[in-house]
Amino acid sequence: MGQTQILFIVLSVIIVGIAVAVGITQFGSNATQANLSACELDAQDLGSKMQLWLNKPTSLGGGGGAFTGVTCDLIGATDADGDASQYTNDNGVYKLASISATQATIQVFPKSSPSTEAMSFTVTASGVQKDATPQ
Repeated sequence: MGQTQILFIVLSVIIVGIAVAVGITQFGSNATQANLSACELDAQDLGSKMQLWLNKPTSLGGGGGAFTGVTCDLIGATDADGDASQYTNDNGVYKLASISATQATIQVFPKSSPSTEAMSFTVTASGVQKDATPQ
């Protein structure tokens, strides 16, 4: 082989290596973002279930207009760990916190970053609102 052909082969290997490295980096970034989006949708779903429970009369097993006493088990979000104040699925861990008569807070811990609280949602009778992400 001539020097030109070897140079083209070496150059091709370097370009392919760089392309693979960039692809792996992009895949990891997109996987984390997809997990955060899925957690946000799950939290919105839990919030909607909490609103349904809030508006259901106590005689039918609901909250009767107050969030006080709501648990993940009562809104149909159960898992095997036995903790009624939290729900775990493939996307993350969702904890019910700061429950009062008029509002509740859902703390979300995604699987992509389990050591930090990534999101918090406030649930009221009128809606589910994502809180500002702490910096």
